[in-house]
Amino acid sequence: MSRSGVWILVLISLMCLTLSSCRLSPVVLIPGDGGNQLEARLAKPSDPSGCPTSTSWYRLWLDVWQLRKGRLNCWAENIKLIFNKTSKTSSNVEGVFTRVPGWGDTSSMEYLDPSWSAWVLGDAGNYLHEMVEYLVKQGYTRGSDLRGAPYDFRFAPHSQHNYFKMLKSLIEEMYHSNGNTPVTIISHSMGGLFGLHFLQQQSQDWLDQHIHRFIPLNTPWTGAVLQLNTYASGYNMDISLIDPLVIREEQRSYETGVYILPLPSTWQDKHRVLVSTPAKNYTVMDYPQFFTDIGFPEGLDMMNNIVNLTPLTHPGVKTSCVYSVGVDTPVGFVYGDGFPDEQPRRILGDGDGTVSKESAEACRNFLTRDGDSVMVFRGPNHGAILKDKNVFSFITSQIGIY
Repeated sequence: MSRSGVWILVLISLMCLTLSSCRLSPVVLIPGDGGNQLEARLAKPSDPSGCPTSTSWYRLWLDVWQLRKGRLNCWAENIKLIFNKTSKTSSNVEGVFTRVPGWGDTSSMEYLDPSWSAWVLGDAGNYLHEMVEYLVKQGYTRGSDLRGAPYDFRFAPHSQHNYFKMLKSLIEEMYHSNGNTPVTIISHSMGGLFGLHFLQQQSQDWLDQHIHRFIPLNTPWTGAVLQLNTYASGYNMDISLIDPLVIREEQRSYETGVYILPLPSTWQDKHRVLVSTPAKNYTVMDYPQFFTDIGFPEGLDMMNNIVNLTPLTHPGVKTSCVYSVGVDTPVGFVYGDGFPDEQPRRILGDGDGTVSKESAEACRNFLTRDGDSVMVFRGPNHGAILKDKNVFSFITSQIGIY
């Protein structure tokens, strides 16, 4: 979309808001990986490691104090999943019960950790608060025409049947309670793939009636190369106090881990080396060997569960694909003799710091219908796009129904 085109849309939106010549589309927010709180209750057998075995409900994600040395092992053990090689399904560790708080609300997504401790650490728990506050200032009301759809981000779409059923009901409720006004879905990161998957499962008649627009932000459409670092040697989000090897097993256990890997079914350059070691180079065609070499052979079974799960085809609704560039982003990794237990040297390219430009711009290949648009912002990183005023202005231009 040209710069002049964007300004025209913004001006039209401002006219709608000031002259009441159009309605605001209700908005439902779908967060990304780790983009909402997750609660747990423990009723575990005896644990020789000394970790607590019995608790009432508490915030498992995010609580920054659980990530400090001395507690990290217990946290990783409680949040990881167990993969059943026979049934090809994943579940919690025995004695760990989890739930997603705040269905339909934005609270569990605005602040992942609302504690003073997170605020001291650079407001680390603040996720969607700025966007929600901006939308409220535009006239939205939390819990009415501005809702949240949090989910257990450890499980991929094939394990989320109840979530998608609830999401459909939430959208229908919002549509009817807001004067039969079609709803806009705004997503971030992996939430864009969840949104695409959901929309692809609905009939065209349902979409035409209930959905105004889909606005995915910084979505890893063809995967994030950074995930290869996560699987091989663990990724501590560049927080030096966290030992990546301690959390590696937990990170490997998520179904969504393989869901956002660069996959051979969608990655464009299938012969480009993404991981290099003294003994072997790995492309997206080498996952059988890669998973064996990192000591995680079940990773291939987990990947085969999700390949082709969410085809990169049109969602059936008008879509505004938004992504940012201009930030150094991992596009490959070089390991030494310590592979896979050492951290690699990163090969950097363009992107948002997490998702490469190549992956983020893949939406251009399937958003080819009238009413679709692609908007690129230079500068905001993967998470900062949720706090950027220019991004907010563009969103405003897309949510008015004229």
